[in-house]
Amino acid sequence: MKLPIVQDPTSVQEDQKARQNRFTLPFGQEERARIFLNLVHVYCEMKNFDSAKKILTRAISEFTGTPEEVRVMLAQSDLSMKMGDTKKALNMLKKIQPGDVSFVQAKKKQA
Repeated sequence: MKLPIVQDPTSVQEDQKARQNRFTLPFGQEERARIFLNLVHVYCEMKNFDSAKKILTRAISEFTGTPEEVRVMLAQSDLSMKMGDTKKALNMLKKIQPGDVSFVQAKKKQA
């Protein structure tokens, strides 16, 4: 079964053989982040925290320095909370600045 990959199509340069075996969907940055975070959420619901951490690590590396970085930080704090590490989750939420879009959401989670 061939499934589409979730990569930025502008950064992917594949050779001819690889193109025949798979295809790339033209997702924007926001959609790609949403896919990563939904996958992390599903793994958390299944109590598969190791897989959730792996996906989240990849999301962190891909979205560092982008507007989606704050959403990834929120997901990372959610994962820490579900794993029982409340102190780590609260420290992550404190790093979110008032100018960020998700600042109010972070403050709600802190409460």
